[in-house]
Amino acid sequence: MELEPGTWITPSVRLIRPLKDGGMSSIWVAADMRLHTQVAVKFLSASLACDKNTRARFEREGQLARQIESPHLVHTYAQGELPDSTPFIVMEWLEGESLKERLHRDGQLRPRDSLSVATQVCRALQKAHEVGVIHRDVKPDNVFVLRSDRDIIVKLLDFGVAKRLDGGSSVVTDVRETLGTPIYMSPEQLRHASKVDLRTDLWALGVMAYQMLFGALPFTGPDFPDMCRAVCEADYVPPTHYDKQWPQALDAWFAHSFALHRDARFHSAQETATSLARALEPLGGAEPAGAIDDDETAPTAGD
Repeated sequence: MELEPGTWITPSVRLIRPLKDGGMSSIWVAADMRLHTQVAVKFLSASLACDKNTRARFEREGQLARQIESPHLVHTYAQGELPDSTPFIVMEWLEGESLKERLHRDGQLRPRDSLSVATQVCRALQKAHEVGVIHRDVKPDNVFVLRSDRDIIVKLLDFGVAKRLDGGSSVVTDVRETLGTPIYMSPEQLRHASKVDLRTDLWALGVMAYQMLFGALPFTGPDFPDMCRAVCEADYVPPTHYDKQWPQALDAWFAHSFALHRDARFHSAQETATSLARALEPLGGAEPAGAIDDDETAPTAGD
């Protein structure tokens, strides 16, 4: 079915204009006449609609979003199929930009803004984990920063590769697949995407916090295998190795976040956020220097 402005996809939702066209999906601005508000409609790409696994992930994204109550998750109003069987999700309309776009423009965030973003993402994760859902793809591209004249407000997006903690997968997972974005993955997720628990989300949150604070990724390498080695050995530059102004408590927070053994990491999103707030408290308004030089050789956390 050809999408065009004016098309009614439900008795109350009419398309207005295309907003974004990606490889896997497209997003349109639409009007919901029943709710009297503007909404966003996400369509699965026609080329992928026949793929069983991809279709299942797309459909369950909307289902999971309706199960988790949090102001830091996008509200889903409805989902369905077009006459040609293309699935769609009608969602809350958001104005702003992704955290990825913000970081690309600004390089990094101030410590207090980094803490605000991390705390709000942790609140969304806490709610998801409480109902038995692991996100498995926490990254700046899936964090949306709402347009606001005051404090930063964010929402966590895209539960397309989420997994249930009760043993039932929320996606159809092939054992050969790596689900998620490798640079934000925990060591166990790189090895076995289907054998992870909530602590893989907390590892990814740590990667994102590092990126927000320092404008650089913690685990790098000249190629993919070397990057994977850095992740699996927790080989990164601790904050105080770069600038002594950073609190030593922040070194300890990242060491906890990037512990190779899961039992040594934080055990909940709430604990992760609370501990980060305590680690950043000694700054007292002082803001240490900027990004870590990407060319710097990263020592291990124990160096």
